[in-house]
Amino acid sequence: MTRNRLFLLAAAMLTTSSLMQAQTSYEAAALLDTDLGGTARFVGMGGAMGALGADVSTMGTNPAGIGLYRSWDLSMSFGGNWVTQRTYSNSARNRSFSSYGTMDNVGIVMASKLSNDNMLRFVNFGFNYHNVKRFGGKMGMSSNLNGLSQSGQMAWQAFENKNVYASDFDYNSPDGFYQKNYYGDESIGWLTLLGADGHLIDASSKDGGNFYPSDANRYNEVLSGGIDAFDFNLSFNLMDAVYLGVTLTAYDVDRRLESTYSETFYGGDYTLNNYYLTTGSGYDFKLGVILRPIEESSFRIGVAATTPAVYNLRDYNSAIISSNIMFDEFDDAGEFIGSY
Repeated sequence: MTRNRLFLLAAAMLTTSSLMQAQTSYEAAALLDTDLGGTARFVGMGGAMGALGADVSTMGTNPAGIGLYRSWDLSMSFGGNWVTQRTYSNSARNRSFSSYGTMDNVGIVMASKLSNDNMLRFVNFGFNYHNVKRFGGKMGMSSNLNGLSQSGQMAWQAFENKNVYASDFDYNSPDGFYQKNYYGDESIGWLTLLGADGHLIDASSKDGGNFYPSDANRYNEVLSGGIDAFDFNLSFNLMDAVYLGVTLTAYDVDRRLESTYSETFYGGDYTLNNYYLTTGSGYDFKLGVILRPIEESSFRIGVAATTPAVYNLRDYNSAIISSNIMFDEFDDAGEFIGSY
């Protein structure tokens, strides 16, 4: 009679806080990179409106641009993204398609006229919401690993420092280790602990550990979320020749990555689910000036400066592994008894 054993481990959620820091350099690069978004006019000009002004989106590049307004303005822009990803592994080809809509900006400018003759002509206020970065996409791939397996990496990690840890690894222990809290030991990777508790690695060989050669694998990934910016602007018009502005930008970060990796092998299979979330907020300041030196000409000179963006981010990580393994049982003479 055959009975399948199901081993399930839910790794505790880890929380870390950081300032201007992500889990890896790749994660940091993903957060620092930005998309070109805003009003249709702003996007159509590639964002090159630092000296032109008079557009809601310019408060995020040169705050002085809002000083050129002489009346109120309300702006809304929408967009969409279509992402296709293709993967190739051995002879397997996979294609994933995803689409999502975006609200590129919602902004308002309130122009307040003070005088026609005095030095200060207008004091304007502005607010604009816009997308800084939108994360989205799906990826899937599958192949035949020809005997390679992630459980081999688990075994290698478990026995890499065998002179220190091998004597503490117990296959029959509920958590794979004993005599010490290895879940609080940074030198032991979570992949090792997941493999031990999922019974994917065997401590019977202290020289390297045993693992399950894989027949095939499958990987799926879903990325979502984004970075939203909220601009608060104050600008001034001096004699219709000098325009000054300052913008405070607040950022909201939400980036989610979910992945599923599975392998099949003789006598069973296993699935590893990973969840990764980066959330937090940030801010920066922008100062700008636009000069119109010739009254009869539209020629302008624009200069802007931006402080470094400061982020306060938190990373949340969790993983769940499940394995369904068939064990063969033999008697003392080496005769096969059955599977369980």
